[in-house]
Amino acid sequence: MRRRVTSKTRLFSTKRGLEIKLKLLGSEHPLIAASKYNIAPLKETQGNLEGSRRLFLKCEQIYAKVVGADHEETLDAAMRAQTVGEEKEDEEGEE
Repeated sequence: MRRRVTSKTRLFSTKRGLEIKLKLLGSEHPLIAASKYNIAPLKETQGNLEGSRRLFLKCEQIYAKVVGADHEETLDAAMRAQTVGEEKEDEEGEE
C-alpha cells in the first residue's frame, strides 16, 4: 500500500533536509539556497505567501553572494519573489 504524499509531508521532509544541510554546509552555501528555493513553492501552495516570498528573497541573497548578482539562479529567485501568489490570482480570475 502506497502512502499519499501531501504538500505538508513534502514540506516537512524538505525542511528536515535543510536543517541537516545547514549543520554541514553553513547558511551561505548554494545547496542551502536550492533547498530554500524548493521549500518556497510548497509554502506558496499552502497559502503562506509571505513565507514563500521571504525564502525566495533569501535564495536571491545567497546566490548573489556566491555566484553573482547577474547569474541566472540569482535572477530567477528574484523574479519568483516578485511573482509569489500571482498564479493563484490568475486562476481565481478564470473562474
